[in-house]
Amino acid sequence: MRRSVVGLVIAGVLGIAAFAEGASICKEVASYFDSRYKDLRDIFSIKLSLNSPYSARAYVRLMRWAQVGFGESWNTKFGTDKCGSAICGEGRAEYALLIPVSCSITRKIFVQNDEAQKRNLFFGDVGKDGVLGPESMKEYYDGNRPWLSSSVALDLPILPGAEATIYWGEAVDFVLGWIPIKGLRVPPPFYKHKVSGSDIPSPEAMDWHGQESLENY
Repeated sequence: MRRSVVGLVIAGVLGIAAFAEGASICKEVASYFDSRYKDLRDIFSIKLSLNSPYSARAYVRLMRWAQVGFGESWNTKFGTDKCGSAICGEGRAEYALLIPVSCSITRKIFVQNDEAQKRNLFFGDVGKDGVLGPESMKEYYDGNRPWLSSSVALDLPILPGAEATIYWGEAVDFVLGWIPIKGLRVPPPFYKHKVSGSDIPSPEAMDWHGQESLENY
């Protein structure tokens, strides 16, 4: 009888240990695949907008020194940028012909998720006192976009608008994220720099999901 009780106790302890180990492994696996999913989302930015009667902007960009853009837009915009999502009011003026000429922006965030807020992906502090008029615009240098990014945008008066971007560096990072070799992924990790007094993401930095300890927010 005593041996049976001892055996049951040992079996119970081993079972609990095995369950805890299995739960830990499952958690690690889930975290790994969640990081790969976020790496996939990092490749794209997709934004839709409801335009004012004063919006007229078209923009096509293959890379920094191959782009054409002109016009202004004033709209309510909602969508995703990498792993961030938000709804915001935005004003943007943009002019480029092969090389960037000028770009300015003002924006007020209405709603955003934690990822967007932590990284300031939507530049929510752009503008003065939440005003979206021309007087609150700040210059937004084209150098604050990654060299290897491609975009297309169209905003027309009253009609819905759309903007889409592909970050090619993040696409490479997504592929390398599946290869379990330490130090292989694309440097440098995420960090911010100041533009017109605002801390915004550095354009050449990557979002290293699963290795957040390397990142500077």
